[in-house]
Amino acid sequence: ADANSVPEHEVPNPGSCADGVDNDRDGLTDEADPACGTPANDDRADAVVVAALPFTDGPFIMKNATRESGEPRPSCAYGGVEATVWYRFTATEDAVLIADTIGSNFDTILAVWAESGSRLREVGCDYGYDGDIYQARLAFRATAGQTYYFQVGGFPFYARALPSLTFHLVAGVPPANDQYADVTAIAALPFT
Repeated sequence: ADANSVPEHEVPNPGSCADGVDNDRDGLTDEADPACGTPANDDRADAVVVAALPFTDGPFIMKNATRESGEPRPSCAYGGVEATVWYRFTATEDAVLIADTIGSNFDTILAVWAESGSRLREVGCDYGYDGDIYQARLAFRATAGQTYYFQVGGFPFYARALPSLTFHLVAGVPPANDQYADVTAIAALPFT
């Protein structure tokens, strides 16, 4: 064993994922170990297609995710974002969608982008830093036929343990009086 090597899941060390040793004793070495690989949806072009709701991905190790060249910067990512993965969903009907990173163990950032030709327009963004809670959560109105990209990332290198990400996407149910045409009339006060 390489005395300079560290377990695959700890701080980046070139020897730990290229030394042929099962450093974290999980039965896998080097690139066969998920802790050493780059997530398949690391770039927007390789976004995981969400075919049906509800959708959950994870938890999975995000240690080796990257920020691709020219990647859009989410408006809530003060100072930028170090690593991201991508998801893609095309709405089949007008709906309220709710995306979150509940279950992640590091400061997450969740941005939703609407595709318009070759450009992206930010729909919303949430930075999940809230003390001991690292979950980002975002609800928005989706339009039938529109493709949305979910940029999920953050600062996994500062995780207290192995950086683990979980992503959820569900259809929400708006309140009955969510539209102006469905206004609730207040006949008397006080009203509850």
